[in-house]
Amino acid sequence: MNPAYKHMKEFDYVKRIRPKDENGKVIFGPPNIIANPAKKGHFSSTIGHLIGPVPQHMNEPYDLARLLNKVQLL
Repeated sequence: MNPAYKHMKEFDYVKRIRPKDENGKVIFGPPNIIANPAKKGHFSSTIGHLIGPVPQHMNEPYDLARLLNKVQLL
């Protein structure tokens, strides 16, 4: 019993060439914990993650557009 279709490769595998030292061992970069410093701040807050300081809340009347139109008409 033969398959209906012949098996075909999906893609060509590219063999990566890694640099080796004089003993033949592969040279790796430093571990990620050494190469990148620890992040500051807490994982569930925005404090310390924003570019600038946290903006303060500014009050704005609900019907500001209506009040501005009223002043312009007078």
